[in-house]
Order: sequence, then C-alpha cells, then structure tokens
Amino acid sequence: LTAYEMANQLMADGETIAMLIMLDTPFPEQVDLSVGDRITMRMQDIQREGSLAFANRWVNEKIAYELEKRHKRNAGATSADQFHSTEIEAAFYRALERYQATSYDGDVVLLRPKLRVAYRLSDGRELNSHPHSYLIKDSY
Repeated sequence: LTAYEMANQLMADGETIAMLIMLDTPFPEQVDLSVGDRITMRMQDIQREGSLAFANRWVNEKIAYELEKRHKRNAGATSADQFHSTEIEAAFYRALERYQATSYDGDVVLLRPKLRVAYRLSDGRELNSHPHSYLIKDSY
C-alpha cells in the first residue's frame, strides 16, 4: 500500500512509473458487518468446524487474548532500542481504517495467492479468513 500511494503521488507530480508491483496486498476497504453478518459468519464457522471444536477454539482465543493484554500491561518499560512490532501493526491497522485509496492510472502487477472464501454473506459478499475480513476482489 505504501508503494501504491507513493506511485500515485509521484504520477501526480509528473513522474513516470514504469510498473507498480505489489506483493500479497489486500484492498484497503473497511468491511461493514452487521450483527446479522457476524451471526452468519459464526454459524458458518460452527458448520465448518463442528460446535465443540468451534467452542474450544473460541475459548482458547479469548484466553490467549486476555493473557496477551495482561502481559502487555505487566511488561512495564522496555528499552528504547527494542523493536515494537505489535505496536507498529496496531498503528498500521488504525491508519488503514482512515486510508482512502484513489484510482491508479498506471500498470500494476499484484502477486498473491488466491484468497480462500471463508464467509459468504446473504448479500453476495465474500470474505476471506484474514482477521480483518477483507472483501475478496480480483481487481483494484
């Protein structure tokens, strides 16, 4: 996405971009999920995994989430030279929520594996299994 935005800004400034190559980049768009969508997704999870496996996974994920929060609170001050990948990832997702992609008028090559449809919603939308539930699209 950084390369996409840089190429867009460079083209706007009159620069020539021979080709933009993006690796495994999802389209940055907020997916609005209603309560009904979330229920549909959980029902599809239960159907796919079975109710006992789903409940076990859900409980384990909640426990892991709470333990990670507790660990972060108790970690205290860290050295200035320590890499903060969790904080960087969180900042990226906060920024992504506000990012407004504009159309790009150059050549783009997108290299990524085919996304697996994890959820089919009633209005025809399909979502992958990424934690941030990206819509599956073949083009930008």
